[in-house]
Amino acid sequence: MPVETIRTWERRYGYPQSIRRPSGHRRFPIETVEHLILVRDLLQRGHKASTIVGAPFSDLERLRAKVTSGDLQPPRVDCLSETLETWIAATQAMDGRKLDRLLIEGWNTQGGLTFMEDVLGPYLVALGDLWSQDKIGVAHEHYASSRIVQFLRGHWQELARVSDGPLAVCATLPGEPHVIGLHMAATTLSLRGWDIRFLGADTPTEDIASSSSDASVVLIGVSRSAYLDSVLRYLHGLRRGLSDSVPIWVGGAPFEIPDKLVQRQFHDLRSLWRVCAVD
Repeated sequence: MPVETIRTWERRYGYPQSIRRPSGHRRFPIETVEHLILVRDLLQRGHKASTIVGAPFSDLERLRAKVTSGDLQPPRVDCLSETLETWIAATQAMDGRKLDRLLIEGWNTQGGLTFMEDVLGPYLVALGDLWSQDKIGVAHEHYASSRIVQFLRGHWQELARVSDGPLAVCATLPGEPHVIGLHMAATTLSLRGWDIRFLGADTPTEDIASSSSDASVVLIGVSRSAYLDSVLRYLHGLRRGLSDSVPIWVGGAPFEIPDKLVQRQFHDLRSLWRVCAVD
C-alpha cells in the first residue's frame, strides 16, 4: 500500500496507529501487516474504506468468511501476461530503473506476500524459461536477479533489525547457488515478526549447524535444479550437527523429504506464512 494511503487512514480513521520515534519516523506493530492485508482484500471485493479500515480484525475475518468460493476471482491470465511482458521487456533492455519501479509498485499495491507469490514468482519462472530457450543471456538473468535480491534484502533486513521475535537461520546447502527463493522466504518470515540470520548460498553444513545453536528454526532453500540424493546426504549431516530442539524447515524443493530429517517442507510462501505467525 502506498505510504500516503496509510497516513490518510491513520488521520481519518485512527488506524493504523503508529509509534513515532525520536527521529520522527513511524513504526507500526507487526500485526498491522496482516490486518492491512485483510483490509486490502476486502477493498478489492467492493467494501468501502470508511467501513472496514478501523474495524476489529475479528469483524474483518467474518466479512471475508462470508465470501463464497465463486466470488474469489483468480488473476486474469491476460493481465498476468501483460504484467510479465512488461517485466521481461525491462529485463531485456537491462532497464534497472524500470525493474526497480515495477518491484516497488507491485509491493505497494498488492502487499508483500501476494506480490511475491502472484507476480514475482511467475516472473522468475518465465525468466528461467527464456534463459533455457536462449532468448535472454546469462547477463540479463544475473542483472535482474541482482535487482530482486537487493530489493528483497532491503525489506527483510529493515524488519528484522527491529524484531524481537524468534530467530531463523536461512541458508542453502553446499552446491546450491540460488538464493532468490531464500530471500523471499526470509522476507515472509520477517513480515511475520521473525529475526533473520542469513548465511546465504552454498553453505557447508557444519557452518550452518555452528551458527544455529540459538535458532528457533533452520530454513534451507532448495531450488528445482537440485538433486535429491545430494540434498538428503547434506540434510543427514546437518541434522546430526544440530541440537534436537532446532527444527529444519525446507522450502522450494519439488520432491518430498523424509519427516525424520525435516519438520516442515514448503512449496509456496503462503504455506510458510500460515505456520510462522508469532504469538
